[in-house]
Amino acid sequence: MLSKTLICPLLLAMTLQSLSMQTTSLAIEAGRKPVLVHITNTVPAEDLSQVNMTIRVVGGDFLPSVALSRGQEYQMEAIENNPYIAMAYFGLEFAAFDPYLPGRDKGQAAVYWKVNDVGFYISYDGSKWKLDTPWETE
Repeated sequence: MLSKTLICPLLLAMTLQSLSMQTTSLAIEAGRKPVLVHITNTVPAEDLSQVNMTIRVVGGDFLPSVALSRGQEYQMEAIENNPYIAMAYFGLEFAAFDPYLPGRDKGQAAVYWKVNDVGFYISYDGSKWKLDTPWETE
């Protein structure tokens, strides 16, 4: 028998995969190109390891909440012309960032994010990073 600790992550993964496939099919039906967004937790080992996020399509629905453990990556397919906003929590700190913005990211094949104890960094190639949103406490 599977324990609760195995079932919850499995259900979350299945839900996220189903949502990703639905978003992709809706974008293709509408003639819009989906953009792959990667968010990776790179918090150092000595810090709290889990980052919790809620992501929402502007003017649309919330996506399922995400809890990223250290080293874990979350992927989503954003619809090219829709902005996405996210609220993230790390211990007592929080940050509001935009995983995908058409004006900033349109034309990119992918948008990469890494989060650490300083904040959220953005890249379009996964190697050159720029701090976009630092953590806040108030």
